[in-house]
Amino acid sequence: MAEDAGKQPDSTENVRLSEELGNLRIEEHNIESPVSENPESPVKIAQEMNAEDLKIELEKKERNLQQLQASYGSLKQQHTNLLSKVSGIKITLGERLKKDSQALAQSRAQIQKLEKLLENAEDALKLNNEESENLTQQTKSLQQKVEHLQTQNDILTKESQNLSIQVRQWERRAKDEHEMQESLAARLADYEEQLMGETERQEQYQKEIQEHLTRHHRLEIEMDALKAQHLEDKSELQATYQSSLDELSEKFVAKESAFASIEEQLHEANLRISKVSDLEREAREKSLLIGKLQHEAVILNEHLTKALCMLKDGDSSEKIDKQLISNLFVSFLTLPRADTKRFEILQLISSVLGWNDQQREQAGLQRPGSAFSNWSLSKNNSSTSIFSDIALSKRGSFQDPSK
Repeated sequence: MAEDAGKQPDSTENVRLSEELGNLRIEEHNIESPVSENPESPVKIAQEMNAEDLKIELEKKERNLQQLQASYGSLKQQHTNLLSKVSGIKITLGERLKKDSQALAQSRAQIQKLEKLLENAEDALKLNNEESENLTQQTKSLQQKVEHLQTQNDILTKESQNLSIQVRQWERRAKDEHEMQESLAARLADYEEQLMGETERQEQYQKEIQEHLTRHHRLEIEMDALKAQHLEDKSELQATYQSSLDELSEKFVAKESAFASIEEQLHEANLRISKVSDLEREAREKSLLIGKLQHEAVILNEHLTKALCMLKDGDSSEKIDKQLISNLFVSFLTLPRADTKRFEILQLISSVLGWNDQQREQAGLQRPGSAFSNWSLSKNNSSTSIFSDIALSKRGSFQDPSK
C-alpha cells in the first residue's frame, strides 16, 4: 500500500511534466513557423517593422527557447534522479524495517521465555533455601544430641575414674590387711594363747575381706560392661553423625551447583534483555530517519514544482527565488573557509542565477576554456543534501509568487 501511494504522486508528476513539455514544443513550433499558421501576418509585419527588426526578434525568441529547453532538461534530470533515490531509500528501509520487526518479535518471545525461566528459577531457589534451613536445623539438633551424649560420656568417665580410685584404695587396704595377717601368723606361734582370743576377730576380718573382694569383682564387671556399652554407643553415634553429615554435605554441594547454574541463566537473561533494548532503540532511530527522509522528499518535490511553474510563466532571468538565494548566501558566509560545502553552495547559486562561463570563471567555479557540463549538479550528491537543507530552512517562510 505504501509503495502504491508513493508511485501515484510520481506518475501524476510525470504526466504534468509531459504536458508542460508538449506546451513548450507547441510554443517552439509556433515560434519557428509563424508564417505557415497565419498567412496574413507577413503582410502586417512587413507593414509594421522592417526585415532587420524581425530577424532580431526571431533570434531573441530562439535564444529564449534554447534556454528554456536547457533548464527544463536539467530540472527533469534532477527530478528523475531524486525520484530514483527516494524509491531506493524506501525499498532499502522497508526491507530493514521488516527484518528489524521480525528480530524484535523474536526477541520479545525470548524475553517472555526467559521471564518464565526466571520465575521457575526463583521458585526453585526458594525451595532450596527452605530445604537448606531444614537441613541446618537438623544438623543443629544432631549436634545437640552429640553434645549431650558427650556430656554423658564425660560423666560416665568421671564415675569410672572414681570407681578406679576406690578399687585402688580397697586394694591397698587389702594389701595392708594381708601384711597384717602375715605378721599375726608369724606371731601366732608365739602367741597361741592370745590368738585364741582373736580367732573370732580374724574370722570376721576374713568375711569382710571376702565381701570386699566380691564387691570389687562385681564393680570391675560392671565397669567393663559400662565401658563396652559406652564404646558401642559412642561408635554408633559417630557412625550416625558421620553418615548424616556426609548426606548433608552432598545435598549442600548439589544445591550450590544448582544455584550456580541458576545464576548463569540469570546473567544470560540480563544480557539478552540488554540486547533487546538496543534493538528497540535502533528501530526507533530508523523510524525517525524514515520520517525525516520522507519530509525532505516532500519539500524537494514542492520546490521543484515551484521552479517548473516559474519556468513555465516566463523568462527565468526575471523570476528568481529571493528567499532561496538569501539562504544560500547566508550559508556560504557562515561556513568555514576550508569547508568544501562553500564550493557546492556557490555552484547552486550559479545554477539558480544562470551564470555564463565568464561569470563562473570569475567566481572560480571552472577553469578558463572548460565546458559547463563538467560542473553538473546532478552528479553531486553533497550538493543535493545542501539543497534539501536550505529547502528545510526556508519552508516556513515560503510563499507562492502567484499569490
